[in-house]
Amino acid sequence: YLPVQWNKIKWQYNAVMLTSVALFLVLFLHLTPSVLDYDRAINVQIHNTRAFGACAFMMLTVILCIGPLARLDDRFLPLPYNPPGTFVEPVPLQQSELIEGAT
Repeated sequence: YLPVQWNKIKWQYNAVMLTSVALFLVLFLHLTPSVLDYDRAINVQIHNTRAFGACAFMMLTVILCIGPLARLDDRFLPLPYNPPGTFVEPVPLQQSELIEGAT
């Protein structure tokens, strides 16, 4: 068994992924209420659930695009060797903590 070998590309990949997740959540949580007009006001738990669900869907879409992109262009070849679970797995954990903590 060999643990994950961290290199410069993996650190950059994880930094970009973490920054993207944080930016997506901040924009979704702060811009969505002003853009969408609901007949009834939604509570914080529902809004947080929508934000994390949309973030997880976008992350899954990006991760699933990596394989075909690596076959099309050599510049994307290092990406399939990065562990996508590094920042994918904590999203549901953060979601549950944020939703339960808002009550």
